[in-house]
Amino acid sequence: RGPAGDQRLRYINTSPLRNDLELKPFDPSVASFGKGGASVTDVALEDEAGNRLAWVVGGETVTLTIRAVADRELRGAIIGFFVRDRLGQNLFGDNTVLASADEPLRVAPGEAIEARFVFDMPVLPIGDYSINVAIAEGNQAEHVAHQWIHDALIFKSHASSVTHSLIGIPMREIAIGLAAAEDLKEQSE
Repeated sequence: RGPAGDQRLRYINTSPLRNDLELKPFDPSVASFGKGGASVTDVALEDEAGNRLAWVVGGETVTLTIRAVADRELRGAIIGFFVRDRLGQNLFGDNTVLASADEPLRVAPGEAIEARFVFDMPVLPIGDYSINVAIAEGNQAEHVAHQWIHDALIFKSHASSVTHSLIGIPMREIAIGLAAAEDLKEQSE
C-alpha cells in the first residue's frame, strides 16, 4: 500500500481481485540497440527499503532502479523507461531530463550511473507487460541513444480489479453521498 493509500486496496488485496504482478529478473544479454557509448548493467523494481522484488501488488509504492556504466564521456546523461503492454503500447514512463535540467550530468568513461523512479504501481489488467529502458545523452529534443533495451524487465499480471481500461490508478479518495438541498440550489443558479 502506497503512502497516500487507495481506500479500496484493503478490500481488493484480500480478494481474488488483488493485482499480483510476477517479475522476471533482468537479463543483461537481451537484445538492444544504440550508439554504444554506455551500457545498462541492471534493472530492478525495489520496495521502499531497497529490496529487489520478484512480486509486486498493484497500488504499492515501488522504485524502478536502472544502473548503467559509461563507455566514453557522456555530457548530459539521460536514463528513461516505458512500461508496455503485450501489444507494445506505452502505458506510462518517464526519464531523468528534468531532474538534471539545471545541471546536465557529466559522466567519465568507466563511471557508474544510477537512476531511480519512485511511483505507485498502477493496477494492471491481467496480461503480459515489459519495461523498456534506455540510456542516452543530450536533452529532450536532441539526444543520442547509447543503449535501448526492449523487454529489459518482463512481468505478468495474474489477477486484477481492472477490466475496462489499460491501467487502474490507485485513488487517494472516492466518496459518494447525498448532496445537501442548498448545494443543488446554488449550482442551478
